[in-house]
Amino acid sequence: MEKEIRLIEETDHEQAHTFQCEYLDIETFEDFIRRVKRDPDLYFVTVDGNEVVGVCYGSPSKKKDSDINLNGIAVNLDETKNYSRLGLGTNMQLFFETAVKKRGYSKIGVGSADDPKVEAFYLKKI
Repeated sequence: MEKEIRLIEETDHEQAHTFQCEYLDIETFEDFIRRVKRDPDLYFVTVDGNEVVGVCYGSPSKKKDSDINLNGIAVNLDETKNYSRLGLGTNMQLFFETAVKKRGYSKIGVGSADDPKVEAFYLKKI
């Protein structure tokens, strides 16, 4: 089946929350739902059939009104499923950038991770 990147849907909530907690940020399901409902146009999933295999999400900066943050982006790294190194993360980032422009933002802040591969992912866009 073809992998699809799209805005999160209610049917994705449980899987996306579990995926996010495994790969990125741990938060309660209730906090997750509040955040998704607050900024539904800033939470993207990559699905393969009915399985969430990637997430990308952000929020307006709390420090600067003119900035928006890309809070998390990840793709399933299970080597038996072969989702990494296919451009899924890059494409989710492009979807996120489009959503950010629609909101009128021109600057995206990114988090940091102590991982050379994550740093390289962000730097290749510069």
